[in-house]
Amino acid sequence: MTELCQRATKAAIRESIAAEEDRKKLMTNEDEVMEMEDPVPVITRIHFEEAMANARRSVTEYDLNKFEQFRTKFDPAYAAKMGAK
Repeated sequence: MTELCQRATKAAIRESIAAEEDRKKLMTNEDEVMEMEDPVPVITRIHFEEAMANARRSVTEYDLNKFEQFRTKFDPAYAAKMGAK
């Protein structure tokens, strides 16, 4: 979880830096001082989705299958949804 949060934070920081660079490129006069709010004031779902896309798996396929069997056996709603008896 910590790594996921760190990756999401870094994604938000990268986005903020890129937005700041774009803003500087659009400035026509170097002396012009333009106050602007942080373009990425919060970490959003998109940042977490990016972090998840790059996350490494920490659970083996075997463990995932065991968990699936356990959940199917002990969660009737889940078993019904998955079509198990």
